[in-house]
Amino acid sequence: MRALARLRGVRHPRALTDEDGEFVDWSYINHYVANGVVVLCGFDDARDEVAARILADMLELLDVIVADDPEPRGDFWRAQPWVEVPAASAVRPDSFPDLGVADADAARRVLDGLRIGAPRLYTGRDPEAGTAEHPGVGGPTGRAVLTRPSVLRLWEEARADLEASGVVVPETDLPVVSNYEGDRPGAPTIENRGLVGREYLERELLDLSAWAWQDFLRANGDPGSNDLGRVDGARIFPHDPNALPDRYDGFDDDIAAYPEFVRRTGISSLTEIPHLEEGLQGLERTRRVDFEDWLDEAGLDAIVFPAVADVAPADADVNPASADIAWRNGVWVANGNLVWRHLGIPTVTVPMGTMPDTGMPVGLTFAGRAYDDVRLLRIAAAFEATGRRRQEPPRTPPLSRTKSYSAYR
Repeated sequence: MRALARLRGVRHPRALTDEDGEFVDWSYINHYVANGVVVLCGFDDARDEVAARILADMLELLDVIVADDPEPRGDFWRAQPWVEVPAASAVRPDSFPDLGVADADAARRVLDGLRIGAPRLYTGRDPEAGTAEHPGVGGPTGRAVLTRPSVLRLWEEARADLEASGVVVPETDLPVVSNYEGDRPGAPTIENRGLVGREYLERELLDLSAWAWQDFLRANGDPGSNDLGRVDGARIFPHDPNALPDRYDGFDDDIAAYPEFVRRTGISSLTEIPHLEEGLQGLERTRRVDFEDWLDEAGLDAIVFPAVADVAPADADVNPASADIAWRNGVWVANGNLVWRHLGIPTVTVPMGTMPDTGMPVGLTFAGRAYDDVRLLRIAAAFEATGRRRQEPPRTPPLSRTKSYSAYR
């Protein structure tokens, strides 16, 4: 929803937001337990990132929730012992609200001189995308991104606003996605690249996800529901008999198998799961090589792209024509699919505008180096200050703004 709604969203790198067990990191598996929420699959799903109607609201929220937490349980990246991650206090600013940008003149002072790459993959200008003989790592990943013309028009307007504020916006490739999804001839995938072992990827899907569910139930402490092994797996998220079949071809995870796995293995500790150390270090290397080193070599401060390629009709669960749209690359999840969460790449999404032909809003996503959240938020705030792009939801009455978040600190 972050990519579609008239909201601002932020996805942090690892282990930045976990206070009193209620707010946890939004990249990869560290969000397996969050304020009573457990995700379905550790690397594929997430409790929604911070979302707010205006960026100033988001900055107020972040000022409260980005904090050190002495209790690592519920935060995978702080619980694991193999990859060092910085404390939230080491990377957050003294004040998030101070990152706000007041007007277009202030925005130009922030943006002038930046180089922000625009991946051709998401703007309809990459003819090689999706041309590999066997693209992807499951579902529609690796296939061509067919961006709706009205989304492209909004993108061109956003790009023009950035350039008018002094940003250089060169068109680029995007090796971090191409080398993850194998979307073109000669490109590897995360599964065969050699940086992340297949053994780890298999353990991640089943062992790690099942362990996270089990640990969530143990931590929650409900006497009647504290053991995943006592659950009937067939009753977890059963397929609606009136809905069309899913199109997760190539993804081997099955959440219905988690209870049987727990009963059979009895894994009680994170460190008992094989291949985690080399797998996590491989994910870190992949991000550095395919994204951060690439940004350095290209002289880029960040990248920017439409958050989604299109929005499918609401009847996509029962209408085959609508389902064809919903399961396209760039619509199924959002542009980038699993890459941002899996590799710990922070993103900030702000409204780009509303498609005139469908009436649906679409976001603009900025992505940058790990732990570069403050810079991304500043860039996004500056872009937001260059013009009004968010339309009020037509069916939602306005709320009175009577109290600031500071009253609840």
